[in-house]
Amino acid sequence: MEHKLIDLKAQYQSLKPQIDEAVSKVMESGNYILGKNVNAFEQEFAEYNGFKYGVGVASGTDALIIALRANSIINKSIITTPLSFFATTEAILQTGNIPQFVDVSYGCNIELSSTIDIPVEFLGNSLNTVNEKDFTIVDCAQSAGLKQKSGKTQCYSFFPGKNLGCMGDGGMILTDSLYIADKCRILRKHGAILKSYHECVGYNSRLDEIQAAILRVKLPYLDTWVKRRQEIAKIYNSRLSELGYKIIKTNKSVYNYYVFYHPEREKLAEYLKSKGIETGCYYKYPLHLLPATEHLGYRVGDFPTAEYHCENNIALPMYPELTDDMVKYYIDVIRIF
Repeated sequence: MEHKLIDLKAQYQSLKPQIDEAVSKVMESGNYILGKNVNAFEQEFAEYNGFKYGVGVASGTDALIIALRANSIINKSIITTPLSFFATTEAILQTGNIPQFVDVSYGCNIELSSTIDIPVEFLGNSLNTVNEKDFTIVDCAQSAGLKQKSGKTQCYSFFPGKNLGCMGDGGMILTDSLYIADKCRILRKHGAILKSYHECVGYNSRLDEIQAAILRVKLPYLDTWVKRRQEIAKIYNSRLSELGYKIIKTNKSVYNYYVFYHPEREKLAEYLKSKGIETGCYYKYPLHLLPATEHLGYRVGDFPTAEYHCENNIALPMYPELTDDMVKYYIDVIRIF
């Protein structure tokens, strides 16, 4: 039997009639760009997270880029984490800003203070502060379902492997500011206020109508899926702790991925693969040690906790359709190894 790291087919099969019907209605409507499903999903997802406005865009990366520009964060030094998907740093660089990294700690998130500019809810883990609303932008690409109003502007990804994933690319910007929401809407449509009247240079970055329709089907199930992920993580945490392995502790997590630390990660991954169990790594390289950030001047050893994570983390299968028996089987295979 093949055990996927993330089984996207399992979720589709559980919702197939609803998803197929939603897609079919869009196809029959002939309205494929910024239609009623995009408008409805923007409102539904904003309300779900306690915000007034949502702006659907083409990806989580675009959400960050557009949010930075809408908030007039341009040509500045941005304090952020070296432990995230590259899109966080990429968006900072794409907008003419310079990333300034600080190390991570508890829950793989940076220790937060008023000096942090863009924190990341890494792996779906909550931030470590009581002042989360003080941040202008928070990267929530991996934390759909956390429902933690962290930051004045939140940026989400709906990449298929996310807790709330579409069947392609998609992203969302959430804010309580009508001014910021309107700026984001202008920027996602080539900087146009009206058709053919362009206020600024923007982007071609719109959430597809079909993807919005799919996400509308899935959103009502998100809380149930998060609860199941937390149940699975509880089993993993308990069994792996008994085996003496280091697990990631956090105040709260929606477990977009389940990650723990193993001193022989590569050997363990190969052994699990031989048993038909797929694993992953989130992520193998910290952002400050990539060729794309070499010009920033960081070196090995600058952020030891982030580097430890990248050298030792291994991700086990995590998706809501997993059974308890499957999870326990994975632990038993690790125990044998």
